[in-house]
Amino acid sequence: MTKKYEMFGDEAENGLQQIRALKDFGSVVTGDIGGWIQKESNLSHDGNCWVSGHASVAGRARVSGNALVSGCAEVYDDAEVYDDAQVRGLAIVSGHAIVCGHADVGGHAMVAGNNLVSGNDKIYGLFGVDTSNGG
Repeated sequence: MTKKYEMFGDEAENGLQQIRALKDFGSVVTGDIGGWIQKESNLSHDGNCWVSGHASVAGRARVSGNALVSGCAEVYDDAEVYDDAQVRGLAIVSGHAIVCGHADVGGHAMVAGNNLVSGNDKIYGLFGVDTSNGG
């Protein structure tokens, strides 16, 4: 398997490192500087998935397929973002949450707990979904 990005530079205080594209894919060009990940398992080398801007992916979270995490968004814990989904702005996806399909989570939205955002669902603004306390 050919790697599409590398982690580079010094590790930040929070244990994250920035990524840099090693080849062209999707709208990413070789040499583009991406966002921040904790380890390579956070971002698949397959598909056109990418983490850009100041966005970060950490813990056991995973971004794959053609998904995009951008802006200052955060994906962590055991969360998954895949297919053509987007997490952007100041959005947070955590816990065991899944964002997939053509779903779009943005603004200050938070998706946590065991929630699924899929299909063409859109969650924006200050809206949050959290079932970690059973409801």
